[in-house]
Amino acid sequence: MLKHIALVVSLVSITFLSHALETTTAPTAPAAPTVPAAVLAAMDALPLQARPLEMKRAKNGAIYAKLRNGCELLVLEKHSAPVVSVQGWMRTGGIHESHWVGAGLSHFCEHMMFKGTTKRPTGVLDQEIRGAGGDDNAYTNSERTVYYITCQSSGFETSFNVLADMLMDSTFPPEETVKEHKVVYKEIERFLDNADGVLWETFEQTLYQVHPYRIPVLGYPDRFQRVTRDEVWGYYQERYSPDICTFVAVGDVDAKVIMPKMATTLGAWVRKSVPPAPIEEEPEQLAPRSVQITHPLCQVPKIQLGYPGIALRNDDLCPLDLLASILGDGRSSRLYREVKDKGLVSDISAADYTPMYKGYLVINATVESGKMDAARDAIVNVMESMKAIPPTPAELARAKQKMKTARITSQMTADGLAGALGQDWIVAGDLDFSDHYVERIQLVTAEDVVRVAKKYIVAHKLNVAIMLPKEEFKEQAATAKKDAPADTALQDELKALQANPDVEGATLLADKAVFEFKLKSNGIRVVVREDRSLPLVSFTVASLGGTRWEPAELGGSGNLMGSMLDRGTIARSKLKIAEESENIGATVGSFATKTSFGLSATGLMQDAPKLIELAADCMLNPSFSNEELTLLKQETLQNIAQEDESITTMNMKVLRPLLYGNHPSSRQLMGTRESVEKINADDLKKIHKAWVQPENLAIGVAGDVSALDAVKLIKAQFGDLKAGSFQAPTVPPIPDLTQGVSGETTKEGIKGAVLTLGFRGVDSKSPDREPLELIGNLLSGLGGRLSIALREKQGLAYEISVHSDSQLDGGSMIFYIKTDNKSLDLSLDGMWKEVNKLRAEAVPAKELDSIKNFLSGNEAIELQSQPGVATRLALSQLYGEGAAKVFARKDRLEKVTPDQIQAAAKKYLGPEKWAKAILKAKE
Repeated sequence: MLKHIALVVSLVSITFLSHALETTTAPTAPAAPTVPAAVLAAMDALPLQARPLEMKRAKNGAIYAKLRNGCELLVLEKHSAPVVSVQGWMRTGGIHESHWVGAGLSHFCEHMMFKGTTKRPTGVLDQEIRGAGGDDNAYTNSERTVYYITCQSSGFETSFNVLADMLMDSTFPPEETVKEHKVVYKEIERFLDNADGVLWETFEQTLYQVHPYRIPVLGYPDRFQRVTRDEVWGYYQERYSPDICTFVAVGDVDAKVIMPKMATTLGAWVRKSVPPAPIEEEPEQLAPRSVQITHPLCQVPKIQLGYPGIALRNDDLCPLDLLASILGDGRSSRLYREVKDKGLVSDISAADYTPMYKGYLVINATVESGKMDAARDAIVNVMESMKAIPPTPAELARAKQKMKTARITSQMTADGLAGALGQDWIVAGDLDFSDHYVERIQLVTAEDVVRVAKKYIVAHKLNVAIMLPKEEFKEQAATAKKDAPADTALQDELKALQANPDVEGATLLADKAVFEFKLKSNGIRVVVREDRSLPLVSFTVASLGGTRWEPAELGGSGNLMGSMLDRGTIARSKLKIAEESENIGATVGSFATKTSFGLSATGLMQDAPKLIELAADCMLNPSFSNEELTLLKQETLQNIAQEDESITTMNMKVLRPLLYGNHPSSRQLMGTRESVEKINADDLKKIHKAWVQPENLAIGVAGDVSALDAVKLIKAQFGDLKAGSFQAPTVPPIPDLTQGVSGETTKEGIKGAVLTLGFRGVDSKSPDREPLELIGNLLSGLGGRLSIALREKQGLAYEISVHSDSQLDGGSMIFYIKTDNKSLDLSLDGMWKEVNKLRAEAVPAKELDSIKNFLSGNEAIELQSQPGVATRLALSQLYGEGAAKVFARKDRLEKVTPDQIQAAAKKYLGPEKWAKAILKAKE
């Protein structure tokens, strides 16, 4: 212990000595400014509640005080004119609306603050401010809401008391809230009528994908329309608290007189527990983004172009600000000389926007008509050149002087100086930030500017928002369509494909960039969808088969065979397949359905040869190892056992034979326990050899690949297959339903019952497919007719659905309800009522349009997926539909009329053509 104490004393002595040496060899740092004694004395004489916890003085003379409730005071005397500006800065704005996000409550609250307090009813606030010779206003942005009054110095006390009363005790009278809501909505409409404002908002929503800066401060119009007085009042009650408020007073005032008054008033403000608003960090941008819009009032083309930037407190602030000035501040700037003076734009400027969180470096330009592409390229070229061409001494000196002058000029008036002081403290966290900024600007070198240009002007982080006049927008869209590859490059590719000796029957679906053809050597059908949006490619190799073709005594063999394709080949183990695909970040997997099976592979375009080779090996050369088959059978048998845990599946096992008779559609995809147990590897090899023949193969390709390249890739893997050995199995027809049939079973231990009512449907190529699908969706879902009738009105069940299914040989429409034993008859009656209503009455057009839009939206979502498109294209060839039908579903749905719906209901949902299955609790 003594040794430890001696060591501490020694270290203290050394530290003291080193400090003593420093004071004799280095100049003494200037002492921090002290708060005037008179101000300290005045504040110290206040009651405890109003007495500050902390006080300090900035180099610029501003005096800071923090009260015990967290409220801050900033006072700066400026006696050059008998004017004072008093401002209330609330650190709450658009990004802090939390569970009200997008409602525009920060801005609406700003408006309501002027509508009266407990002491000052509506109208009195403005009267008192005018009586004090003052002018009041406010603004709201993403980060804060600021209220300010500028008045003659004799009116300070009145102006301050009014402003403090507003923030502390506004009442939001209900009748005024209703009136002001209309006013604010008109403000939103005025903003939407401002073409420049809409472009700016579009740019921010392009650059910010996650951060709440992307949300309009005014709120989304449809959301703001629903805002209530309770919501805006709740926001005020939750967010307006002294600990997020700073009061600023600048002008012809005496600090020792006004600060005690401010502290006394504001010290009585009761602190609240303001919940933190989650601010999601914007992720790194990985690819350039661009958007093009029009606007009814846009008369000249406009562009806003920029890159993600920095927050105000970032060390790169000064060089990045100078970079923006050199780029686009004034006639001597580079963008002015290289873009405007060359006649590409009529106006151009640059700015470095640095808010509390990351901002952006942005260029704004008004473009000469017809020169948008040239102007955009020229702007980007100038910005890129900043990485290689340093600013000249003259450019750098000029930019520094401009920045210094702009800072100083902004502080010329009392309200300008108050605004700068509030910004310096609240955003930068430095009372002397403006002075420090000017000093730091002078230290920036040309190398610093080049450094930040390289750091922030990054090609893959470019964001572009373009606004074109309506007519030019239409013309450009038409030109783009005219110039699209479908009319030029795709047509040339089609000609080359038709001339290719390895191809026959090549056709082009031009508007979808889809080629269909066969390999001449063996007849394999190929469909290629060219999609250059991402450097990805997807392959699907598919065959007809599955439950539909498997031997009845080997139920489930089609599913097992398809599932074994990626579990090992003659040359690769299951692990080897997984390793090779995962090494290149690709996915390779098999699928098996009741009518088809195959392989899908997706990965980067650069790995396309490897992908198609893996898919071909799995499809053509599966090993069907006994070890893997044993494992798969165990999994399948367990899944079959689990089927009977579902009362829905148990019911379907009763219904399907009633609907389909001896047709394979009556069987379960996985088979039965008995059939699966007797399937062996030789059985799977036999059906694989019979089914995987070139005449029964189709390959779908989607992604960043040309049809000509696809031919080479596919021929290399599948070109040696010989045609002529394929014979499709015979499939028994589905018997007609000429009268109603029923089946029923019971189960011990369950509490509910399942009722299904099935009707025979149509095959996938029938023109009645879409009317039946629309009927299913009209009846199904929480808002569907069946749900409303049986669930909402009668409370018969929680789960109700209607499903329309179209297969190769014919489909079905199945009504389903999970209810209880006592409600079976009522449920069945309810189903028939809805069926008979469809047969008797035409569906209202509005109701039908709603369902069409729902299905069209789902279709658009599904067609986003390249792997999904590749699979659908492959199956379109196997099922004899063709690629055009894959992309025409929306058009087919839109053409269905109410009369066609009624006709389909009469044709397929007849009182004699049904099958009913019941599973109920054993009593």
